[in-house]
Amino acid sequence: MNQITTPGRIGIITGAGPDAGIDLWQKVLKHNKSLYKEHYQGDLSAPEVVVYSIPQLGLAMDIKSNEAILWQRLQEVLQRLNSQVDYVCIACNVLHYFSDKINQLKLNIEFISIVDVVENYIKKHGNVALLSISKVIEFGQYSPYAPSAKKYPLETPKPAAMDSLVSDIKRLGGEHPDTVAQFDEIVAQLQSDKLILACTDLPLLPLDKYHKEFVDASDMLAQALAEKAFHHC
Repeated sequence: MNQITTPGRIGIITGAGPDAGIDLWQKVLKHNKSLYKEHYQGDLSAPEVVVYSIPQLGLAMDIKSNEAILWQRLQEVLQRLNSQVDYVCIACNVLHYFSDKINQLKLNIEFISIVDVVENYIKKHGNVALLSISKVIEFGQYSPYAPSAKKYPLETPKPAAMDSLVSDIKRLGGEHPDTVAQFDEIVAQLQSDKLILACTDLPLLPLDKYHKEFVDASDMLAQALAEKAFHHC
């Protein structure tokens, strides 16, 4: 990419939780720098990014009870972003339950799905564990990964344990001793060597201490976003 080329603009919708949006943005910048290689010029080579953090999206922990308000807030922010960006994503796995509705809005922006990038990984590697909140890993009505679970064998931890863990990450932080102790127990019970972190709060945990391969869904999404923006015409 030369100096004249204008990269695509990225929109990040966050709030479930807000730290997940910051984490995703940092990862987009990392992948963007790698794409430029020796042509990277610092500030001027960074993509244009709009971040909308909507606290009410935190209601996604109980999406069944809050479906109407969640969809209302998502529609509002998508309409605002429609004239501001070229590509949009949601820094939350469970909110991808609304993917079909988002695509039916026929916006001028391209929706980049975290579910799509995760399924591409599963296709290539198989034999993985999927870690997320109960509404995701029970593969019921509100799980965006329900179709994936029908096609591929996916190991999952206990749903209640994951809900407790994610709630404590949001409340206490990923490196709090109580949070880490919960994650220790969850990891010890999993047989798979590859663990997909399909909740945008999970990368906030200290992952280096475990003898497992953690696959960060947020990082894969960030790479897809950076590549879209970089190759934008």
